[in-house]
Amino acid sequence: MNHAPTLGECVRTFKAISTRLIHQAGLKQFGWQRNYYEHIVRNDAELGRIRQYILDNPLHWALDEQNPANTHGLESRTSTDHPLRQT
Repeated sequence: MNHAPTLGECVRTFKAISTRLIHQAGLKQFGWQRNYYEHIVRNDAELGRIRQYILDNPLHWALDEQNPANTHGLESRTSTDHPLRQT
């Protein structure tokens, strides 16, 4: 029975194809972050928060406790650090 692919199936396929091409390009240590958020954007304000999160996210990497270069062990982020979490 044919069906439209789910978001999860699309993401899984994208990651599999991308990983294969990235490894073939010589970046053998490449790996994806586990998990992702599925979320329906319900209004313009929410879209704005998500866009800002995407723009700001790379700046937070230097301070992220999961960044291997970060050796000063910062406390966990608060719930306000992610736009999909309600405060």
